[in-house]
Amino acid sequence: AHGAFGTFTEYDYRLRFYNEIYPTEDNKKIYEVPVTIVMSPIAAKELRNLLERQIKEYEEKVGEIKKQDISALRDKK
Repeated sequence: AHGAFGTFTEYDYRLRFYNEIYPTEDNKKIYEVPVTIVMSPIAAKELRNLLERQIKEYEEKVGEIKKQDISALRDKK
């Protein structure tokens, strides 16, 4: 997945992972959302805590995770 976004209601939290489909001939970006995870607010908070711990441990061992520029990959298509 190229990215993720989330939405919520008072009942659930929805985390959607998306892939960027390379721009069309008229230069419009298209995204596909192949996965949506629906969880309770408490499960979302537990997931956040898990990710924070694991990312901290990863960065201590491997180094800071930096966002990558994928525009060069798009231009090859």
